[in-house]
Amino acid sequence: MDLSRLIAEIDAVSAEANSLVQNGLATTTNEVYRTSQGYFVRYVLLTAARHGWPEQWALYDPTVARWMVVVFAAFMARSNKASSIKIHLQAVRAFYMRRGLPNPCEHNYNLRQEIKGIARRGVGEPECRKLPITPDILRGFAAKVNVADSKQVAFMTAGVIAFCTFARKANVSVEHGDVVEQEKILRRCDITVNLVSWSLLVRFRHTKTIQFGERVLEIPVQGVKGSPIDPVAWWLLHLSMNPSHDNECHAMAYRRTVRSPNLTNLTHTVLVKATKDWLAALGLNPSLYAGHSYRRGGASTLFAA
Repeated sequence: MDLSRLIAEIDAVSAEANSLVQNGLATTTNEVYRTSQGYFVRYVLLTAARHGWPEQWALYDPTVARWMVVVFAAFMARSNKASSIKIHLQAVRAFYMRRGLPNPCEHNYNLRQEIKGIARRGVGEPECRKLPITPDILRGFAAKVNVADSKQVAFMTAGVIAFCTFARKANVSVEHGDVVEQEKILRRCDITVNLVSWSLLVRFRHTKTIQFGERVLEIPVQGVKGSPIDPVAWWLLHLSMNPSHDNECHAMAYRRTVRSPNLTNLTHTVLVKATKDWLAALGLNPSLYAGHSYRRGGASTLFAA
């Protein structure tokens, strides 16, 4: 093997090792950590600029880093609870340990006492959990749907299926219209209908407990004929309004117009905006709800049954 091929092989193995390390954490955890680490690095660099310190020294000197996490925690406490700050600090810990450096949060007396102080003073904004979408709210949505509007039908279908299967926003809608994360999103082929039992079988290939497609979660959904929120009826209507020969396409993709030959993916933005618009139309406060409210509503309804 010549030198250039050997170097390329070493680089490939290094990249693979980095990828495997990243895969040690859930995708959502990695995203949260990257955001928190960005906050920390920017805060340290701004502090260094303010005092005229060398950036590398402010960020990587072990003694300075132990104090920087303390002041960073105080800064984050202006708008976060103690429990949220601990998550930010876990990200900081990962930032240093990933680079083989000492963890500035470990055995840090000042930081430990500070977190206690934040918790006791109740520093930070109070936690505000979003409310669940209830069956009554879904029925209110159903009463407002224009069944001749393919987009509204797709939205309603997504909401009902998310409610019935405890699906997350990322399962029934995409982040960007032209980008489909195939491992997360429900596809047309993932939802099958049994007309005899009047039920659906919904298959999830990616959840927080199925990170690498090692198994498939199948959730049966029983329909209720005549109900305004019957999941089977809505799914069949959606298929008739938004037909596709591609079973691999996004399950909730819709036609912008009845005559449009192409389908448009249902995005997070469209799902959340439509939800909030219809909540407002029902006389409810939209700010108290989010895309996760469907999942929370389904779970709450099942628990209360």
